[in-house]
Amino acid sequence: MNILKGCSRRFNRDHYAPRTESEKTFGFPLELVLQPHDERVLVAFGQRDGVRVGHAVLAINGLEVNRRLTADGHNMLEFLSSPANFPVAICFGRLWLSSNKKLMLDSMFHSDQICGSR
Repeated sequence: MNILKGCSRRFNRDHYAPRTESEKTFGFPLELVLQPHDERVLVAFGQRDGVRVGHAVLAINGLEVNRRLTADGHNMLEFLSSPANFPVAICFGRLWLSSNKKLMLDSMFHSDQICGSR
């Protein structure tokens, strides 16, 4: 979504597929601290080897995750807390803003844009 010069909003459709920035294999216990945030699981502590704080878990063992659930429907944090599931390969990457977050940011700056264009 963009604000045009006439102070109207233009909507766009995102063709975004999150790209994997790093993939690492971990043993138990997991060296990173993962925490849920906005329906995703993010790295909260333990930055190393290209995995940075704020990166989201995109896939586990080559299967994409669905928000906080693994591909087979298990809770991701429970899956990663069980020693029987290790070693595990985890793909991490940055997430772009969702359409709702873009709309929220756009509405915050819309009045500033109107004042600035006059």
